Amino acid sequence: MCVLSEKSSSETDRPDAGEIWLGVDVVAAKLGITRQHACEICRTKWAHIGFARQMPNSHGGKPRWEVRQDADDRLASIQWPEQKPCNTRDLSAAQCEELEFLHKLVTDWERAPLKFGPTIEKAIENYLKKIRDEHGRTVHPRTLRRLCDDYRRDGLDGLKDGRWRIDRKKNQSDDPFRQTLGEIYLKKAKPKITKVLAEATAIAKLNGWTRLPYHTARRYLLDLPRDLVLKMREGKDAYTRQGETYIERDYSKLASNEQWCGDHHQFDVVVKHHGKLLRPWLTAWMDMRSRKIVGWCICAHDPNTGSILSALRNGCESHGVPSTFYIDNGKDYDSYTLNGRTKWERRRGKVCLDTQRLAGIFHQLGCTVNHCWAYHGQSKPIERFFGTMEERFGKDFETYCGRSTSEKPDDLQRNLDAGRAMELVDFIASFEQWLDADYHNRIHTGDAMEGRTPERVYAESWNGTGKRTASADLLDLLLMRQSKPVKVTRNGVTWNHLRYGQHDAQLRRMLGKEVYLRIDESNVGRVFVWTLEGRFICEATANIRVAANAPHQELAAAIALKRKTNRIDAERRRSGLRINPDMGEVMEVVRRQNLEAAAASSPPPNPDGGPASIKMIRSPMEADMDNFRAARDRQPLRKAVGGEGIDIFAIAETWDMPTQAAAPEIDYLGLRGGEE
Repeated sequence: MCVLSEKSSSETDRPDAGEIWLGVDVVAAKLGITRQHACEICRTKWAHIGFARQMPNSHGGKPRWEVRQDADDRLASIQWPEQKPCNTRDLSAAQCEELEFLHKLVTDWERAPLKFGPTIEKAIENYLKKIRDEHGRTVHPRTLRRLCDDYRRDGLDGLKDGRWRIDRKKNQSDDPFRQTLGEIYLKKAKPKITKVLAEATAIAKLNGWTRLPYHTARRYLLDLPRDLVLKMREGKDAYTRQGETYIERDYSKLASNEQWCGDHHQFDVVVKHHGKLLRPWLTAWMDMRSRKIVGWCICAHDPNTGSILSALRNGCESHGVPSTFYIDNGKDYDSYTLNGRTKWERRRGKVCLDTQRLAGIFHQLGCTVNHCWAYHGQSKPIERFFGTMEERFGKDFETYCGRSTSEKPDDLQRNLDAGRAMELVDFIASFEQWLDADYHNRIHTGDAMEGRTPERVYAESWNGTGKRTASADLLDLLLMRQSKPVKVTRNGVTWNHLRYGQHDAQLRRMLGKEVYLRIDESNVGRVFVWTLEGRFICEATANIRVAANAPHQELAAAIALKRKTNRIDAERRRSGLRINPDMGEVMEVVRRQNLEAAAASSPPPNPDGGPASIKMIRSPMEADMDNFRAARDRQPLRKAVGGEGIDIFAIAETWDMPTQAAAPEIDYLGLRGGEE
């Protein structure tokens, strides 16, 4: 007879046990069945043999069933282990087989323990040896004693392994004490387990909950999902770094110069510049296929659009122009100068419908722009280079300061007081040497690098479409800072609270119209004025402001300049209007025709893997390149009629606005090698 089969109720006559009657609810609980099932047994099985009866309900309603205690052995007040209920419906076949073995192990020992030996210890030893020989199972004596105790207390149900309970996780999730433990533990303050258990125990006492022992509670908290602990205790950044899934990039689909990634990084090294201690900033562009740093700039001040343009000029002059730029969403990278529209316009999908307008340096270079995920540093591959740079370059300096105060070396202040900080110019030279000798020529283990160096991958990964480049003069023009459209007023144009071109005759012809300016930040005493269609107008110098208490001689010079401008305007009005063709539109048509002809006759790609040809970037502004060169190289300031004897340059030194001769110098370190 299988020990796992439920014991059926007795249908034979039983001795009178004092006729103790139990309610149907108590019977259902003891038998482990539902109340409806117990009522059905009373009606069909026990009622006709006198073991069940219906009694009036004292509270009114339907009669209730009562069952004699001796109707089933499991209803007895004191039960033998075999009489205690055991539910095996939720157990698997393997678990039922294991339960059969444990039941046989315990019952065989309980029947006659001393038949296996003269003493209990010897009997246990011989009995367990017999079990090992027959079943191949090794049972420890303490395990046998524990199983016997559990069987006497709970019957067959006590031999079940607690891990077999299929409702264990459900019970844990419904347990209010466990829920309280998790709520207290999963806080940003990161409380210790002892404190969590103390608070949860106090709450459980107030609510009358069943509490867990310390080790069980500790195991429950340590078994919580790792991603949940990271998100709730460590924070969003820790979860992003250690628990969040990430998108894998396939760099093998890219070609050299197909996409550049740019960003800023502040060195973790303290250097000296003009007697001050500071941490310099690096602005770099990285080729995403080869991980080569194609252009960079180190400066002593906070990075801005100027440092981006300097690093970009460095990269375009030495490696050509890429097809795509991959940049972040900062104000400097998302500026009007680089993109031709503001961040507000880009995020709201506002576009310029005037296709003739050449706005934004990226657009003028013929490049597309992709923006990375905002506030997500992992989306920029160049961030990994910054970590490698600090590990292999920054930590070699005695004034390395670490990324945070927790990583700051103990001897940093002592080295700074000893004057061991390197000059910024020497630091730039060291970085250039490390970049060429170490990083670019060391084996890289990244995706699609195949154990090659960045220099080698850059040289071998051309897709045959050619290298895009531009002339030096065109790069000088395109990589100048560009302003938003400004209106020409009677006193010229205004940029950064400075006014230019007050007496320029060509600029006055554009009175009331919008133009845009190109500014060379190394000399803010002049700006170059262009139409919105990309035609060069003139070079406008900074206006000269006359002091409120200026002497008669200075006032006479200023009045002479004003009268000369009025005479030129009068002469222009007398000459009348002349209708000329729009040369900008004509040059645009010619440029498109030339590009189509060049594309039709382009040579086939080079099978060796290198660049098939050099593709020169063309721009409609090249039609005015001669005028731009002449304006750039000429003297920017002319003396007024009648003021030939006045030293305007000497006077300008005392005026508020700078001229070309008195332009302020900008503390800016730009190109490779660190020229100031």
